Amino acid sequence: MHNSNLKPLVAYSLFDFASSAFTLIFHAYLFPLYLYQFVFKPGTNSDLSWGILLSASALIAVLAGPFAGRWADRNGRWNVFSIVAAVSFISGLALSLVIGKSYWHIVGAFIVANALFYLTGNIYNSLLNSLVTGKDKASFSGFAWGFGYLGGILCFMVVFFLQNSFGLNSKLPYLFTSLFYSFFGVLALILLRRPLLKARGRPRITVREMFAALNRDRIGLLLGYFLIADTIGAVISFTALYASQELKLSTSVIGGFLLGVQLLAFPFTYFMCRAAAQRGTIRILSWCIVIWICVLLLFVIKVNLAGMVLVTILTALVIGSTQALLRCCTISFLRHYYAGKSAAGCRR
Repeated sequence: MHNSNLKPLVAYSLFDFASSAFTLIFHAYLFPLYLYQFVFKPGTNSDLSWGILLSASALIAVLAGPFAGRWADRNGRWNVFSIVAAVSFISGLALSLVIGKSYWHIVGAFIVANALFYLTGNIYNSLLNSLVTGKDKASFSGFAWGFGYLGGILCFMVVFFLQNSFGLNSKLPYLFTSLFYSFFGVLALILLRRPLLKARGRPRITVREMFAALNRDRIGLLLGYFLIADTIGAVISFTALYASQELKLSTSVIGGFLLGVQLLAFPFTYFMCRAAAQRGTIRILSWCIVIWICVLLLFVIKVNLAGMVLVTILTALVIGSTQALLRCCTISFLRHYYAGKSAAGCRR
């Protein structure tokens, strides 16, 4: 990687460092278990209820995404990113403060906070194209995504202590997570300002032009991205409930498995993306999909405690690398899309 990319890499990686804490605690670990034990009514389908909350917030982010992107193109990516991120930080803090209140307070706060979190992440991912070009893109994206897991580990250690000391329904673990996300997120915004303002501008298109230019290849690429990303999101969001309901594991044991994923994911993500830079993004991404299929099959056959160790290792191998490569591939698609070419760039 070129030395000129090191400063933007540190700044970009820091936001992954911040956001992975939110993903780990609110998507993968503590918050879904809190909903299952204290919010959803006994006898109800908690998996369905949790899925509806995630889908509702994702739908809001999907509908707002094209307009937020157009807004960013017109007014500067750092300007819009900083505004949306700031609102996301505030909504995350508000979510942590409604823990213990009524069902509708918690549900409403989560949908808003998670929609803003998704929207912030979408804009953040688009910044990659403004910070790095060429073959360094896969390594850059992989390091940033992998480095983010270190933030998840650091936040998890404090949250685990708070949860064991004050209980699953205490505000403190969620408040600490939101403060962690906000503090390091603001620091990333400060460090990203200069490299983004110096970055070369991109062609501007309208939302109508964007939809008009879609063809079969581009729709296929976007559909494939959606299916892969949705599957990964489902594994992240439902593993804790699966381990709690099907395997009857305690909150502490579930946390141990998730911590194991975080510890292994950083080096695995970086080296898988380095391999993609040398051997091709699509080739390594295809192997990642094969491993994901194996993980899903292990869940279907209802693995035991020993099987969860294997699931942990396989998941750590691909959870970060798949998402980092998808980000890189999609950015390559957008670069060719702006130029009015095919999506062949993601095959490099």
